[in-house]
Amino acid sequence: MNDIEDAGRQGDLYIGRSGDPWSASSASNYEKDILLSVPSSANDTKVLTVADGLKETSTHARFKRGVIHLYNMVVCATGCNPLAYKGYGCYCGFLGSGYVIDGIDQCCKMHDWCYDATECPMFSEYFVPYYWRCYHGYKPVCAVEHGDWGGSGSCAQRLCECDRSLAECLKKYPCPTTKAVCTSSPWRLVQNLFMII
Repeated sequence: MNDIEDAGRQGDLYIGRSGDPWSASSASNYEKDILLSVPSSANDTKVLTVADGLKETSTHARFKRGVIHLYNMVVCATGCNPLAYKGYGCYCGFLGSGYVIDGIDQCCKMHDWCYDATECPMFSEYFVPYYWRCYHGYKPVCAVEHGDWGGSGSCAQRLCECDRSLAECLKKYPCPTTKAVCTSSPWRLVQNLFMII
């Protein structure tokens, strides 16, 4: 079985609400096939239809209420505890500002910029759902179609790509064991101190 055939048979399909830490994981009856863009080599991407087996709720460990979908993508790519990034440096978490501390903080700053560049309606990153999956247990892949929330180029697609890019960027660094403290922004310094306490 090749990777493309295998992609449609794996059981992990996540319906994420970008950045929304309080929404429930969505169970859905899909009306149409969901298309996934799966990198098959360095310069080639294949678009495939997800097999019917993927449309059923997976028996694989599914998160219930309180799931943090962005964090699931980070777990997929890094294997790290996503909470280790919360409040890290000047940009990981809410209201980033100041000077970037290190590579992890740079990933978070790029994620903030990515959200700003989506030109989606204000606060949509907390409410617009998107489809993605953890391909082979380590590579987040955004779907091409996002049901009622649009197709390629839609707000849902752009938000998913921002979250995927963050997860892939964080993968380049070891899991943080301590919080980097932002000293260049008084607001972030106060936030960091509350995170440590």
